[in-house]
Amino acid sequence: MNQRIKKLAEEAGFLTEDGNFYADSFDAINDEVEAFAELIIKECGKVADNSVDHGIPSAYIDKHFGVE
Repeated sequence: MNQRIKKLAEEAGFLTEDGNFYADSFDAINDEVEAFAELIIKECGKVADNSVDHGIPSAYIDKHFGVE
């Protein structure tokens, strides 16, 4: 599992183990999914802000998250 994605998932309230995401209960995970998505969007914004004068933001975002 990508360590950056894992960290964001844990910040959103997911449990992570063996490369999988788990909710900590049998309740709906809507709040965790929404928080996870918001954290990813914020992280992408930070990366893009830091790359404005240095090239294509999407390339920096891909590199930041380890996407090939």
